[in-house]
Parts: sequence; structure tokens; C-alpha cells
Amino acid sequence: MGCDIHLFKEYRSPDIHNNKWISYDHWYSEGTEMGRAFDDSAPSRNYDAFGMLAEGVRGEYPYSVECKGLPDDVTHLVRTEHKSWGVDAHSVTYFTEVELNALIIRLSIMTADDTVNRQKAYLHHMLQYMNQIPFEFHIEESTEKRIVFWFDN
Repeated sequence: MGCDIHLFKEYRSPDIHNNKWISYDHWYSEGTEMGRAFDDSAPSRNYDAFGMLAEGVRGEYPYSVECKGLPDDVTHLVRTEHKSWGVDAHSVTYFTEVELNALIIRLSIMTADDTVNRQKAYLHHMLQYMNQIPFEFHIEESTEKRIVFWFDN
């Protein structure tokens, strides 16, 4: 059975929406159904990266990151999506843009092998994905961004 990652993008600005986090994924609503639209630009399955991003998910490294859980201030849309997965959603965590960059720097000073190179490439892909901002959103460069994610089996 495979393990997949489910990533959600959020931002907040001190000047907008009372400093609350806002989802900038594409969402849809059909009748009583609501969900996030599929985005094939999102990073997909990479077990080397999973073990680094969330300790114990398909691997573990001395530098694996412990999961932080769902943020208390996560957007309603992401909280609802997470809840809909029930027990299948595991190892919930999140990274800010600053934290992702710090992890890339940490990996960059390590002796690079194929695994570390794949992990760094995945983190760069996550940053690229985080910075894909739909045309309907105007997000200032100084705005704080984070990516909330979990895994399923």
C-alpha cells in the first residue's frame, strides 16, 4: 500500500483579515460537497522526503523532523478537509517558508549523497509550490506563508 502526501497552502498578513491564516489553494463546492481541486503541480510521493519531513513516515534519518500536528489557527477549509480523512490522515505537520528554507540550508551543509539530494530537490519543489499564487490572490512578498500537510496509507 502506498503513502501519499496532502499539501495545503496558507498565508497571513498583519494588515489583512485580522492576521488570520487564509487558504490560497483552489477549492470547489458542488451541492453539499466541498473539497480542494486537484493540483498536479504539487509535490507527490517521495519516501526519502517523507521520512525527513515527518519522523517515522516511510523512513527515518538523524535529521528527521518531528510532526507538530495541525496548527491551532489552521483555516476552516483545511481543518474540514483534514477531518474528512478521519483516521487515514496521519503525521500531520506544517512548515513556514522560513522553516523550509532553514531545512534546505541544513541539508546543504551535510555531505550530499543521492538521498540528501532527492530530499533537497523535494524541499525546493515544496517552496516552488508554496510560491505558486493563483491569480485571484494578491500576496505581498513580506507575507508569511506556510504549507500544512499530512499523509495517508
